[in-house]
Amino acid sequence: MRNNNIIIKKIDIEFAKEEIEKKNGLKYRSFLKYNRGLLFIFNNKKEIRTVNMENMRFPIDIIYIDKFNTVIGIYKNATPMRKINVENLIKFNDIKYVLEVNSGMSDKWKIKEGLTKISYILKNN
Repeated sequence: MRNNNIIIKKIDIEFAKEEIEKKNGLKYRSFLKYNRGLLFIFNNKKEIRTVNMENMRFPIDIIYIDKFNTVIGIYKNATPMRKINVENLIKFNDIKYVLEVNSGMSDKWKIKEGLTKISYILKNN
């Protein structure tokens, strides 16, 4: 993550590319390690209009990222066990990625809408 081209944080991320991974996300997990996140890659904008927090066990911050890798919206402290309608939060046509991290991390890492850029590097295991 970068602000004004200065790296503010490096984290390990998992990718949710397949439909089942997108559907389940972080559901059924008891926790997410401190410097971790789950990155969703979207092609269909209808997929991201609601966030289903049912069966979630912990709160998260949901970070919306455009095709230029810029953060365009943050839903902070998404509460477990409910559905969240985020239609009024952002312009969905601009969203390409969604990054889920532990609640409070977007503030701690000083992620800013319109300023912070998210980039990732695929590593071979």
